[in-house]
Amino acid sequence: VSQIVSLRQEALVDYSVNANIIHTLDECIRSVNDAKERISDSRRRLQSGLLPYNIEFTYQRGNPFYPALKALEILNGYLSHIASIKDLEGLSIRIERAANHVEELVSFTRKYINVLDSKSIVWREARTVQILDSICNSADTFVEEYAGHSKYSKEAYKSGGQYAEVVHNITADIREKIGN
Repeated sequence: VSQIVSLRQEALVDYSVNANIIHTLDECIRSVNDAKERISDSRRRLQSGLLPYNIEFTYQRGNPFYPALKALEILNGYLSHIASIKDLEGLSIRIERAANHVEELVSFTRKYINVLDSKSIVWREARTVQILDSICNSADTFVEEYAGHSKYSKEAYKSGGQYAEVVHNITADIREKIGN
């Protein structure tokens, strides 16, 4: 009886741990999605003339790119933690969802930079360049360390190209725009 109870308790603990891991990973993915949508909304408001042209790029938290950086760093940090305690293969669907959001986040970031340039808005402050470079580094880290645990390691991505190549091309373009 004690062995049966012990096995049952072990199964419940495993279930609870897995449920907590999945829930926290889902929260990390939601934060990347939210950061992506913030950038997209800011770009659309700027394009439509609803956003004032005096956007603050000097400081950290007021910088429109800062939430994206934090979201990517948290996602990568949590995936690193999961990888240290468990196999990532069982999370491939969630990593695939995260991969979509990471690619869209860097893509929306590039589009926002293009709109800023088209409106002749001065955004290349040292802090913004540093944040954007860190966003590129974090996106590249996600691609190199975690995207391979999804279907994108073998299957073509949206436009038919390889996921890693698509994201690396976007981050290279952003780095070119910031002068790094």
